[in-house]
Amino acid sequence: MLMHRLLALLLSLLALPALAQEARWQPLAGFDKVWTKQGATFDGPETGRFEYDALRFGREVPLYEYEFFDMEDLFNRAYRNRAAKGVLVDAATGGARILSPTMAEAWLAVRDDPAVVAVVPMGFARVAGDTRVVGYRRINGRDMQSMFFARNLDAILCLNDMARRNAESYDGQVPFLFGLNFKGRATYSYVEGLDMVNLADGASPQRFLETFTACSDLLQLGRRVIEPRDYSRLGGRQGRIALDRAASGEIKPTERIVLLYDRFGHMNFVRTRQPTGIYELGRLLSSDGFYDSEPCAYPEKAEYRGRSLSCELWAVTIAAFDGAAIAVRQGDKAMFWGDPGRYAPGVLVIRRKTPPARPQVTTAPSPARAAPALPLAPAPKLQQRLLPVD
Repeated sequence: MLMHRLLALLLSLLALPALAQEARWQPLAGFDKVWTKQGATFDGPETGRFEYDALRFGREVPLYEYEFFDMEDLFNRAYRNRAAKGVLVDAATGGARILSPTMAEAWLAVRDDPAVVAVVPMGFARVAGDTRVVGYRRINGRDMQSMFFARNLDAILCLNDMARRNAESYDGQVPFLFGLNFKGRATYSYVEGLDMVNLADGASPQRFLETFTACSDLLQLGRRVIEPRDYSRLGGRQGRIALDRAASGEIKPTERIVLLYDRFGHMNFVRTRQPTGIYELGRLLSSDGFYDSEPCAYPEKAEYRGRSLSCELWAVTIAAFDGAAIAVRQGDKAMFWGDPGRYAPGVLVIRRKTPPARPQVTTAPSPARAAPALPLAPAPKLQQRLLPVD
């Protein structure tokens, strides 16, 4: 009888499906300090198990640079006078085709530049199919668009906080995220003033005003997923995941693309393959599994413990609603995470920076000398000294 039970147990174990091995970070061929994680899974407390893909860039600079484009600007730069009003003319044949603001077209516009590593959808449109991004915008220190009052656009991203970078003597990419505090019902229209920008922490109501003023490039995005570690949201709840499960449940789950800046200095771009909620995304990005259980060497603040489970600094949704793809270079082609035919109003182009040219220092040859009448001590060997390169 016991033997029959053991045999039945063995057969039942053999019949169970094999557990999928959790995807881990893998180096991206051809590029230094770039990793990908594909087809990873997470058991979300809102929508159940979902899959995600992620792209990670190391903190080292000047390895990579990040530049944002409206689709219209991207096409104009790529094709110059051959494109007008969304139509590209082939100079050789005279034929023409419509340039749709899709991720497939975005990749075609940059693929001939071998330094381009990836193209990531970024920004939100007022209506589907727009080639311009809605919301507050600053380019090269000049404010180009006012704030847009929409509940889901609740953050402003500074791609590179040069003031902080220089102050910390750290030559790395230092993005910064500002929260927005909207009051009243969303009007889905442009509003004047910047009084909704949260520049405060617990001690100083204007602590980050200088950071906001000094940042040369800003873009309105959202929803926030994990609140910045650097400051507290005014009137916010305990913990840094932006919404609890109940509040997140009131928002329709969607496929999302999220930018996570973590305590290791990595820039992480995460795309979910299925609709997900804000709360469970915060849980994913704070999980040990996302970091491949890499221990965090930085101490946690007591008030973050229990909600800040690993090394994340903050996370924000940078694109949503339409399932647009992330394009990652593989040789001279692209691997698309998602549907390359979906629309996106803007993109973040990530490329490998060209290292600064090393100065060429030459040493003039010694003039010819006549043979000395008497033997002399041997001259010291001449050494070539290179100038330091920053």
